[in-house]
Amino acid sequence: MRMAAQYEMLTQLAKAGTKLDFGQDLFVKFYQAFIASNRWQQYLKGVIPTLYVTAIALTIGVVLGSATGKERFTDAAALLDYGFSNYMIYTPGLPEEALQPVPVVNGMQSQVAVESAASGSVLLTKGREKDLKTEVKLSESVEAPVAKGQQLGKIVYTLDGEVLTEYPITAAGDVEQISFFSALGILARELLRL
Repeated sequence: MRMAAQYEMLTQLAKAGTKLDFGQDLFVKFYQAFIASNRWQQYLKGVIPTLYVTAIALTIGVVLGSATGKERFTDAAALLDYGFSNYMIYTPGLPEEALQPVPVVNGMQSQVAVESAASGSVLLTKGREKDLKTEVKLSESVEAPVAKGQQLGKIVYTLDGEVLTEYPITAAGDVEQISFFSALGILARELLRL
């Protein structure tokens, strides 16, 4: 069975009230957090800075092969000076519009609060932080039922058209689908208020 089909089946079982065993629950949470939210792309993008660090480590290894301690110190200082003078770790702020509630269609609540774990940093050439673009892609509305942790959008950080990283925007809570009896109860309460 393919992962997506298995995820859908287990999600439907959970929504129907079936208790998932530990392995099934772990799979659903892993799929939501890693596959459905495209977090795997972030990990792949993390390979590039890792390769940079590896190159620097190899260069430092070459520096350590210098003939004297003084040459080693001079070469290492030059490498560090270059890195610190040309690059920076930048932590972009969380855009306000990323945390706007999303309207819920056919739900017990009219909207659902959202949350995002966007707290990462990016490696930038110094002075380029003003060129970093932030785009919030948030659903205009969502159909009930809504599950806590369900992805409703994402925050994308780009530089020169290249995506540096993205973070999911997820539902902060559950919203049940409205039922006939729920609607009848709401109608009765509204009539009593008259």
